[in-house]
Amino acid sequence: MKESGAHALLASSAGTVLLVAKGAAYGYDKNNAAKVTMFGGRVESGEDPLAALKRELYEELGLNAGDKTIGKLNVYEKTKEQDGSDVDVHVFVVQGIDPQTVVLREEDPGTGIPDVNEAVIEGTPAELLARPDLTRITRLALEDLVREAGLKISP
Repeated sequence: MKESGAHALLASSAGTVLLVAKGAAYGYDKNNAAKVTMFGGRVESGEDPLAALKRELYEELGLNAGDKTIGKLNVYEKTKEQDGSDVDVHVFVVQGIDPQTVVLREEDPGTGIPDVNEAVIEGTPAELLARPDLTRITRLALEDLVREAGLKISP
């Protein structure tokens, strides 16, 4: 059975989107090192993608997404040839995010030290699409978000 992931574009009421920049030394997933990607992770056995997304957002950001408007954007296929792994990625848009409250969890809980290999970035979809360091799936999701919202890609 093919592995699945659940990821999110975090959208603010101001029209910006929050993503995560992985540092060059990011060790958990070498394919995302030095890339900008969405928040999220693996769908565990017996878990549905939305439940997995909510769990991942809590683990990564301490974000309780239960009171947020969440819509499914699309399912994208990562391939070993293009992305380093074969995974179906369920992408959601989580609306109503206050960028001031989005803080990455500590690298080692209890130390107070954030993971220096990750940083939250914020921008309009057009600003983010201009970045050359987006993962392929993140770029596709942002393009779909722009199309669905009727937004212009160019600033």
